[in-house]
Amino acid sequence: MLDNITSRLSFDGIGTSGYLKKAPSYIDNCYEAIHPTTKIPYLKGNLNNLSISISNTGLNISGSIPKYKNNNNFETLSMHEYKDIYTEISDLLHQPIYNSNVSKVEFGTSLEVVNSPKEYYPFLAYLNGYERNLMKGSLYFINTLRTLRFYNKRTELIKNGFVFPLELKNNNYLRYELKYDKNIANQFNKAKVQVHDLYNQELFNLLVLDWKAQFDNILKHQTTTYEDMTSKTGQILLLENYIHEKGMDETLQYIKTLKSKFSTEREYYRFRASIKEVNKTGVKSESMQELEDKINIMVDSLL
Repeated sequence: MLDNITSRLSFDGIGTSGYLKKAPSYIDNCYEAIHPTTKIPYLKGNLNNLSISISNTGLNISGSIPKYKNNNNFETLSMHEYKDIYTEISDLLHQPIYNSNVSKVEFGTSLEVVNSPKEYYPFLAYLNGYERNLMKGSLYFINTLRTLRFYNKRTELIKNGFVFPLELKNNNYLRYELKYDKNIANQFNKAKVQVHDLYNQELFNLLVLDWKAQFDNILKHQTTTYEDMTSKTGQILLLENYIHEKGMDETLQYIKTLKSKFSTEREYYRFRASIKEVNKTGVKSESMQELEDKINIMVDSLL
């Protein structure tokens, strides 16, 4: 579930300890660069797929831990494996990387689904406080602190040369990721989050529950069928289909352009709120029931 992790280990007196002189032998493809703002020189390189930068103030490390171990993030690692990997990285870099402060983390998994992943996107209609975007075959919900991403994992893996086992080669995989882009400690009401906290059961459980909660908070497009339609139910069905086709964000943006046409600001916000309620009626689609069931099974297996 844990994937890309960005962290920083701060230290004092490293310039006099001789570490900077030894560091080039600890990382691959090492070279000296100049920070564009501070103009201070630092070392840059990598450890397998992990990006490393080292200066006299600290060591930054970023990348996918599953890819470090398995060259892919399709296979889920256990918390014990994360602990072993960070112990290994700490030994290789001769620094306690497991004590570094986490600034970004990505949490997600690949769900085996019945249909092509893109067929699920229209049903994931709206998430309050996030901007919904379709970009390069992925569905994003983005705000200043977090990003939710849904995409076709099978397509990505094949593009990167991953060879599926015979029994999995024809399966569809929808990957759902929740990325904490900044202020992760504040989001969990902690003074700081260090790498070793991520594979501690307490914080790991919070990540699992938040991953599920964000999916549950997404407004799902419901399917409604009417018999003996009236003019009113016909209008509701037409509105539901418009929102399904355009998406809730685009619908609300259009409504915003009409704000000055309403008799009062209160009427505008009442109408806007009523639009958000439209997709809460009707019957949950088979696609959304499938995703909900599989996410619940995943959560139950982890907690």
